[in-house]
Amino acid sequence: MELLAVVTLMGILGAVAMFRIGTAGLGDFGAQGIGRRIALDMKLARRASISTGDNHYLSFTESGGKAVSYRMYRRASGGDETADAVRDIPDEVTVTVSTTTVEFDFEGQALAAYQITLAGPNRTWQLNAVPITGTVTMAEQ
Repeated sequence: MELLAVVTLMGILGAVAMFRIGTAGLGDFGAQGIGRRIALDMKLARRASISTGDNHYLSFTESGGKAVSYRMYRRASGGDETADAVRDIPDEVTVTVSTTTVEFDFEGQALAAYQITLAGPNRTWQLNAVPITGTVTMAEQ
C-alpha cells in the first residue's frame, strides 16, 4: 500500500513538473543539447585535424536562413571525404552560423573566428571558435 502511494505521488509530481516546464522549456533544453553536440563535433574535428595532419571541417546546410543539418568532412589530397554521418538539427531550435564551413588545420587552429548562435523559445546560446588556439566555447546569452 505504501509503495502504491509513493508511486502515485511521484506520478503527480512528475505531471506537475512537466506542465510547469512545458514545451518551451523542453525546446530550450533541446537548443542547449544541440549546442553541446555541435561544440563536441567541433572539438572532434580539431582533434582529427591534429592527429591526421589533414584539415577537418563541419559543413552546415542552410534552409530559410537557418542551419538544418551538418556533417564533418576531411580535406585529403584526393578531395574531400566524409568523416561522419549527417546530424540533423531539430525544428524547434534555430541555429545561425557565421559561415557554413567551420574548419581546423593540422595544428588545431580554426581558420577563422567562427560564431554559431542557437536559440530555443526562451534562451539563446553562443558557440565561438578562437582562430589561433582552435578553442571552442559555449555561453548562454
